[in-house]
Amino acid sequence: MKRVSVLSMAAFALLALPAVAQDVPQSVGELLKNGYEVKGIMPSNAGPGILLEHSSKGTDGAVQTDLIMCFVAETPASPTIKTQYCKRVE
Repeated sequence: MKRVSVLSMAAFALLALPAVAQDVPQSVGELLKNGYEVKGIMPSNAGPGILLEHSSKGTDGAVQTDLIMCFVAETPASPTIKTQYCKRVE
């Protein structure tokens, strides 16, 4: 019984992998180069949050909006502000 449980958990993890590994760019700079615009900035415990938006027309002519939230950090010794991580907003 324990073996079946472990196997089913492993299968679930493999099925969930594509959803986790979506094509989310890894930096604010990369998003800006891809046509995203900064729509908002907010303070958070994870570091300053930057909300970026990209709008485009789909094949049916409807406007599709993609929102991504990125968190950044800096230190007095760092030469740049670095992106910690980005996540797609659903």
